[in-house]
Amino acid sequence: MESNRSQGRAISDRDAAEPATLVALLRRRAEQRPSAHAYTFLLDGETDARSLTYGELDRWARALAAQLDAPPGERALILVPPGLEFIAAFFGCLHAGLVAVPVPMPQRKRGLLRVLSIVRDCRPSVVLTLDAFVSSVAMLAEDPALAELRSLRCVTIDKVPPGVEDGFRPPRVTADSVAFLQYTSGSTGAPKGVVLTHGNLLSNERMIQRAFGHTEESLIVGWLPPHHDMGLIGNILQPLYVGVPCVQLSPDHFLMRPWRWLDAISRYRATTSGGPNFAYDLCVAKITPEQREGLDLSSWKVAFNGAEPIRAATLDRFADAFAPSGFRRAALYPCFGLAEATLLVSGGAPEAPPVTRTVDRAALGQGLVVFDPRDPQAGSTLVGCGGPPGDEQVLIVDPESRRPCDEERVGEIWVAGASVAQGYWERPEDTAHTFGARLSTGEGPFLRTGDLGFLSRGELYVTGRLKDLIIVRGRNIYPQDLEITAEESHPSLRAGGGAAFSVDVDGEERVVIVQELGRRASPAVDPAELGAAIQSAVADRHEVSVHAVVLIKPGSLPRTTSGKVQRRACRARFVDGSLDAVWRSTLDARAPAEAEIAEPPRTALESTLAGIWAEVLGRARVGRDEEFLSLGGDSLRAMQVSGRVSEAVGADVGPAQLFESTTVAALAAWIEARQGSAPAGGSTGEPAALAPVTPLTPGERPERLPLSLVQERLWFLEHLVAGAPVYHIAVALRLSGALDRRALEQAVTALVARHEALRTSFPSVAGQPLQRVAPPAPVALPLEDLSALAEEEREAALQERLRSGAQRAFDLDEPPVRWALLRVSEREHALSLTCHHLIADGWSMNVLLRELSLLYGALSAGRAPELAKLPLQPADHALWQRRSEPAAARERELSYWRERLKGPVPPLELPTDRPRPSVQTYAGAREELTLPPELVARLTTLGRGAGATLFTTVAAGLFALLHRYTGQRDVCIGTPVAARPRAALEGVVGCFLNTLALRVDLSGNPRVTELLARVRAAVTEGQAHQEAPFERVLEALSLERNLSHTPLFNVMLAMDPTPEPAPEIPGLSSSAQRIGTGTAQFDLALNLAADGQGARGAWEYNTDLFDRTTVARLTRHLLAILDGFVASPEARLGDLPMMDAAEREQLLTGWNATKRAYPDERRVHELFEAQAERTPDAVAVIFDDKRLSYRELNQRANQVAHALRRRGVAPDGLVAIAAERSVEMVVGLLGILKAGGAYVPIDPEYPADRIAFMLEDAAAPVLLSQWPVASRLPAHRAE
Repeated sequence: MESNRSQGRAISDRDAAEPATLVALLRRRAEQRPSAHAYTFLLDGETDARSLTYGELDRWARALAAQLDAPPGERALILVPPGLEFIAAFFGCLHAGLVAVPVPMPQRKRGLLRVLSIVRDCRPSVVLTLDAFVSSVAMLAEDPALAELRSLRCVTIDKVPPGVEDGFRPPRVTADSVAFLQYTSGSTGAPKGVVLTHGNLLSNERMIQRAFGHTEESLIVGWLPPHHDMGLIGNILQPLYVGVPCVQLSPDHFLMRPWRWLDAISRYRATTSGGPNFAYDLCVAKITPEQREGLDLSSWKVAFNGAEPIRAATLDRFADAFAPSGFRRAALYPCFGLAEATLLVSGGAPEAPPVTRTVDRAALGQGLVVFDPRDPQAGSTLVGCGGPPGDEQVLIVDPESRRPCDEERVGEIWVAGASVAQGYWERPEDTAHTFGARLSTGEGPFLRTGDLGFLSRGELYVTGRLKDLIIVRGRNIYPQDLEITAEESHPSLRAGGGAAFSVDVDGEERVVIVQELGRRASPAVDPAELGAAIQSAVADRHEVSVHAVVLIKPGSLPRTTSGKVQRRACRARFVDGSLDAVWRSTLDARAPAEAEIAEPPRTALESTLAGIWAEVLGRARVGRDEEFLSLGGDSLRAMQVSGRVSEAVGADVGPAQLFESTTVAALAAWIEARQGSAPAGGSTGEPAALAPVTPLTPGERPERLPLSLVQERLWFLEHLVAGAPVYHIAVALRLSGALDRRALEQAVTALVARHEALRTSFPSVAGQPLQRVAPPAPVALPLEDLSALAEEEREAALQERLRSGAQRAFDLDEPPVRWALLRVSEREHALSLTCHHLIADGWSMNVLLRELSLLYGALSAGRAPELAKLPLQPADHALWQRRSEPAAARERELSYWRERLKGPVPPLELPTDRPRPSVQTYAGAREELTLPPELVARLTTLGRGAGATLFTTVAAGLFALLHRYTGQRDVCIGTPVAARPRAALEGVVGCFLNTLALRVDLSGNPRVTELLARVRAAVTEGQAHQEAPFERVLEALSLERNLSHTPLFNVMLAMDPTPEPAPEIPGLSSSAQRIGTGTAQFDLALNLAADGQGARGAWEYNTDLFDRTTVARLTRHLLAILDGFVASPEARLGDLPMMDAAEREQLLTGWNATKRAYPDERRVHELFEAQAERTPDAVAVIFDDKRLSYRELNQRANQVAHALRRRGVAPDGLVAIAAERSVEMVVGLLGILKAGGAYVPIDPEYPADRIAFMLEDAAAPVLLSQWPVASRLPAHRAE
């Protein structure tokens, strides 16, 4: 088996163009790897194995196809038990161009009734079965009710004459050809056939491979029924698609002894296997501890769970039970799909733990999503099913209005894409309703799944079913079917008076039937007899155990005014016990398990840490074992947690430690191990003691206030750019409503008085900059009135005023801040604020807008503002930074950066649209970009599995992009970090930034996972040493200044905190707008901020280097690379896709679409002859050292044409031509056309049997060839 997997690796690299059909795919596997094991079936479910190679399967399938003898498109029933015979039968149908119709093997007459209903629906012309079943089917068909089975012609799979495949002539099969019908239960008892084409299947197989992360090293084990979509598409077709082995056992063998499934995974070292939720519960319940000891499940990477509601408790129980056997929780893979979408619709990232969320049950019933209810008893835990892994579109839609729902609102799940089936077999109305749904805007068509759910952060959560479909152990059961069976089970029951639904019992979906008694029911009838009749009939006809039967009075079933049964209302009354029951029987009723709560802290330190985490992460509580990243942690929150923890424990705990000690328990243990230890540099062998925290408190201020280190560098750079607004930051607050201008001016005055930064200037004394803080003073807001302009001119004028105000230079002898108020109309205003980075950063702007709204709200209402006094001001921080930098600590930090950045850091040589100026310019522009929510969610999941934040994952994508653009293996980019090391600084306006240089080695063509690890190491190490100001790092490196670009790096990546919502201002509606300054500090800077709608931001680029179209292309390529990350985490850097679908289409099709309308109706050879007359001596064809002019080519082609006509070639007659690439080949082709014939090209390099087949199939009477080639051709009848 191992050798086969290595063969798969080799062939995978050669699979270039994907075959268009499953037939072509099997033929490719058989031609390239005929002796490789494709499928192994465990006859006894354990060790008695039988295998089938690709070559054997292809021959068997072609032999069956030769015997089927039916026109393409006819239906063929597959009545075969699980095993290799089923697989051969299925591919036999496909080879023959027939539509396969797999059906389950009937156990008794009721099963044959279902088969009969399928026969009546699809009208097959042939049935494939085993020889042993032919006589049984014939005997059962003697029953008059099954008489239609007699007309079916049987082909026995296990009795195929040897060599019959040699004469098989394959029909034409395309991607649009129907491959098979997947029958589901119909809403009225009649099954419906989902029509699936080869294209549908291959599209979904591609999605599955991408979602599961399958590679040539994968191996799949399956036990699911092959007539079921998950068994056939997931367990049979997916291994063929990827080209990896598959080991199978029958469902019966699994159900009898679930251990057999896991034993097969263990023995064959399977990487992928799965089933419905109940299968995992069955393993926990039925596999003994002794059996578990003999299992090794460490190879299992994808344990998919789908086909029925997924229970969080099931996942937990299974992961806990089999962890000692090597099973990893990260292997659990919840997914969502349905037959109408072929199979898979959504799934998470492979080898990432499942995502679960607790929601309020009551709110969910109203279509609202409320996470983490305060009362745990009021919550339900939902398991996320990831997002669509391919190009499929998944929407949540209000089924009534047909409008898309907002995120975290419940609606019906709609799907669109290449995997969506063609419809239901010969059911146009059902097809139009289910497959032809359109939004209120007309966009569509979409598939209506009938499932309810919502999206949150790109993750799909399925909450129920719109049409009350019942799913029991992976089987879809329509309630109408059960209701009809129940009412017909006894004459004392009322027709049309029943309701069937499901309830959750111990994490499993169970059936309940509420049934009205008939009005003429005899009082003598024992209700227990009626209940038993219902249970027996449902069990016999549907093979479903009824959990509860409730008999009620006639007319008491909940109904609408039109008489329609209200199943949901009935279910609600059943659950709360308010049904007016005459008789009730419940089997195995047990109270639901209590919701699980995260384990609380155990020690005082853990409690302190948990409180800090909860405060920063915005959670009610945090358990000791909950992961920082899983709770929403990121680099910024790590900094906030770090500052608070450092103050709480009195020692320095850096933000990078949050990504190493990722739980409260782990962080507490790390701190405790270092409290009381020897200082750093000791030789005790114990962990080094934590450095004490230097208090950050206001102190005595000198007469001359120094700048902070970052301010000092900004002051220097400001003088270099000569007044250009490179370091300006500007925002406009758009205000709608009745504005109280006086209250707004008072609020701004109070804000300026509160924050010294807004009153600080930076004069130069003896060439050295100083800070000078002015006393508070009233602020008058200059007003510019634009309302006199024509209404259509106002917005453009406003934007121009905002832009010009943001670009106007500052005099640093005055505080570099500028306020302005612009009136657009009586009820529309814009307040603009422009600051120099010397006094504010992005964080500060959020603080200012938030406090401005609070101040205005109080002042406009006549109240005194209530804002807590600030403990610090920026000048206090500057003094603290200057005095709290001991030489030893500074040297430790700088020694890291010297080592990290030693050797020349090569400048990034990006391909620019114009030569780089000798002196850096700062002309810039912005190009917006958005990372879709689904992509962000999957990137987050991918990163979480690697212990990386979203920033780190996006940074890895940017490194990959820069490497692919430049070919450089040593790449360095910059990133700003918030330098607010104490909680006291979080409300202070000022410039508290540092810059980290992230240098990553991209050599060795690493896999995505390895690239993530390298970038994560660079980020976490940089954060661990971020106390070293960037200014000190540059000094320590003694870099030679190059005026053409910035030092160390010329590309910046900034991941801003989640944007705060626009401030709520009493009496006004508001929105904040960033104002561009038309400058760029770097060649390229990517600024992103994640929110509920994905991640939004922009490239800021130097327009003297790049065109907008170039930067837009960068966006497309970055998105493609990030898509490649989540699709194939094991892909190598050089193999990641960069082009999106539109770009590939343009490259492969658009630029090759040279077809033009041509009015000349002359034939090709006539056009050639006309050209030969015009330029007889011009060279027409060249090959090696041979040349022919148009005259010579025309003469020789005429000779061939005359020879062909003498041999009887008439117009439209076929002439085969087998020639190597040469001048003679061109002569021959032109000669055939001149003779009026049609040529049949034959490549002499084809295998002899293929050439023989082509010659025989074409039946061309004449063959043109060259003598060396002719001598190698097989025997043929052509002249």
